[in-house]
Amino acid sequence: MAALAALLPAAATVPAALGATNPDPGIIRVEPAPGEVVTAGLVELTGVLATSSSVSEVSLVVDGEEHDVRLAALDGNNRRFAAEIEVSVGQHIATVRFANAEGRSTQRSWRFAAVAVALHRLAGNDRVSTAAALSRYGFPQEQSATGAVITTSQDFPDGLAAAPLAVHLGGPLLLSAPEELSPATAAELVRAVAPGSQVVLLGGTRALSARVATDIADLGFEVARVAGADRAATAAAIAQRLPSAATVFITSSRGFADGLAAGAPAARDGTPILLTDSDELSGPTRQVLVDRATERVVIVGGVAAVGAGVEQAIRELVPDVDRIAGADRYATATAIVDAFFPAGDLPTVAVASGAAFPDALAGGPLAGALGIPLLLAPPGELPNAQLAQITARHPSDILLYGGPGALDPSIEGQLRNTILDDPDAPVTTQRTPAPGAVLNSLDTVELGLDRGVDLNHSTLYVTVDGLELHGVTTQGDFNDRLVFQAAELPFDPQPDVDYPVEVFAQAYDGQHWRHVSWRFTYRKVDLGRGDAGQEVLAIQQRLTALGYWLGDNDGNFGALTTQALMAFQKYEGLERSGVADAITRGRLELAARPVPSAARNGRWVEIDKTRQVMLFVLDGVVEWTMNTSTGTEGPFTRPDGSTGVAHTPEGWFTFFRQIDGLREAELGQMWRPKYFTSAGHAIHGSTSIPAYPASHGCARLSYPAIDFVWAADLAPIGTPLLVHV
Repeated sequence: MAALAALLPAAATVPAALGATNPDPGIIRVEPAPGEVVTAGLVELTGVLATSSSVSEVSLVVDGEEHDVRLAALDGNNRRFAAEIEVSVGQHIATVRFANAEGRSTQRSWRFAAVAVALHRLAGNDRVSTAAALSRYGFPQEQSATGAVITTSQDFPDGLAAAPLAVHLGGPLLLSAPEELSPATAAELVRAVAPGSQVVLLGGTRALSARVATDIADLGFEVARVAGADRAATAAAIAQRLPSAATVFITSSRGFADGLAAGAPAARDGTPILLTDSDELSGPTRQVLVDRATERVVIVGGVAAVGAGVEQAIRELVPDVDRIAGADRYATATAIVDAFFPAGDLPTVAVASGAAFPDALAGGPLAGALGIPLLLAPPGELPNAQLAQITARHPSDILLYGGPGALDPSIEGQLRNTILDDPDAPVTTQRTPAPGAVLNSLDTVELGLDRGVDLNHSTLYVTVDGLELHGVTTQGDFNDRLVFQAAELPFDPQPDVDYPVEVFAQAYDGQHWRHVSWRFTYRKVDLGRGDAGQEVLAIQQRLTALGYWLGDNDGNFGALTTQALMAFQKYEGLERSGVADAITRGRLELAARPVPSAARNGRWVEIDKTRQVMLFVLDGVVEWTMNTSTGTEGPFTRPDGSTGVAHTPEGWFTFFRQIDGLREAELGQMWRPKYFTSAGHAIHGSTSIPAYPASHGCARLSYPAIDFVWAADLAPIGTPLLVHV
């Protein structure tokens, strides 16, 4: 493994922009990305080469085997390189090397991985065409379906009970606009359903008009309509068309999530789904229970969805009543899967959004017909409980219902990562920025883990709008953190435009790999990191005048300006963004220099734990205010396995010891620390000073800030320190 460290240069060796600032030649933006997990099989390995002269030599080696490389011209001096390679399950190391006609060469090596699971996204341009895509997967042979069910695309109640009916008829559940038959649905009916078969419309003419029925009849199908006076009555009418069943599901008539969760097992087993109000058992549902001599009822959802009084009324009619519920819709769906699809080998599982009804509504019958579970997910990422469910069932195929608006592409990475990684691999404890966050400044990306990892074999790779964001990856103060400090953006961002940011991380603890990927959004709204000019200079001058340290006032909005602005926002009680938004700039015009909480003569230092700032005071006047990050006040685990609490003690202390250099402490690195307790608490330089408490108990400053503290002699040995909330 030691040899691999030499193959993996830090991202900082490659400059930021796709243009003249690149080395010539330079290799930028590679795919699969460092740390990315792909599906095993034929994979296209691609990247961008920046060079101003012709290429005299090119080579690509993957796992010791050389492959042919194709080159194609891009904009400016850039060229795209690509090769198709067959990759097996596991870890892979790629090395690409180029030389140009002038004798200059460049090389880049990185690691990616592959997993034996195929992801199939079944989607169309909208909900109607997605339902048609699900039908095409379930009925690939033309005219192989023996019937179909159609419900309105505008609302869920009529279709909520339809999954077992669609499977009973031997066909798909499709969606249509209310006024006339949607073209995508018409085309799929003709393709998938045998001529003359019955097509059942759900709901009255307000849900699907008479014109829809005529359109279907004109295609050569028999049309039937199933409808009741209300949504519970329609569900009851659907149940009456199903064969006798000893069990029924009962769920809320007012929400869709719990009914969607029941769709797959109901469709598989031919179990009717009935609806009820939350506070009173609906009459049509009661009648079905009586008429069909139901033996067992499974209530889906908590008492807020189906009340305790309704449960009691059901118990008076049915001998066996169970309730399956979780803390939220996703936990309820997880409980349904565990109850009806026990852990074990399943060839396929399906995933759909639980935030909207259409895809899971149309996909329930498909899952039921295949005999597989349907998991409901938030649009952005799968909960850990559902990831565990998937790995416990060892699927080789995963069906994703809907496009990227329904299920974010980062879910694909989540699934591959989880299936590949060993359960004993490091566990993710923190991702900053959080998945799905929207930021208007890109500064640092941080991954926290439950144990120390080897930086030489761990990476953070970040792209913005598909372009590689360059910077430096470190471990911050502690070896259970990976911190990526961004350099300049690879393009000039436009205001109010959303740019997707994707992070690929791989962490190695000496025995196990953990792969993590997530997405968030960069949206430039206000002045922030990377901006320059007179407006930035004015902000810097005002911050300096108020005593917020940022180094030189040079008109460039860099890391130190971000830190100073964040310190100002913290002290003033504003959003801690490090971005000069309108509120922050307005407050800058009116603000006064911070004041100390103590009253005394001479020099002292204050750490305000509530505001997360550090004040350097002389004779009652704050000379400088700096951004800091103190202890999380939460538990942590030491390298020897013992535990502690990340507490920054409060009260008066004195700086009594200092180290002019890098201190390799038990819990991580400390740059030029100045100690104020015998337990090892210090102020020190760090690579990560976020907006919140993040340390094990020390107070962090940026490397340049602690260097300034030393150079200006702001905290010599013997200086008092006050730590307070």
